[in-house]
Amino acid sequence: MRALVDALVAGRSAPKVCPGMEITVTNLTSAADVAINGQRAMCLAVPEDPADRITIRLNKSGRHRSTLSSDLEMRPKERGTQSE
Repeated sequence: MRALVDALVAGRSAPKVCPGMEITVTNLTSAADVAINGQRAMCLAVPEDPADRITIRLNKSGRHRSTLSSDLEMRPKERGTQSE
């Protein structure tokens, strides 16, 4: 929520994702990262500049990484299921 308020107060566009949101990793093309596509993750931090990378934690491995917002898809948490 804070990322959203901070962006609006600063006159910037609202971020695509905010900390705490569940997302799905998509569109990765490098050989090392393509296996991560489709994995669920949690957004941890959003930079002030929308062109910078977003910090996420992969639910399956717990590994942290940074990625572009274009590589993330917002996905509502499904009721009655645990995150992958």
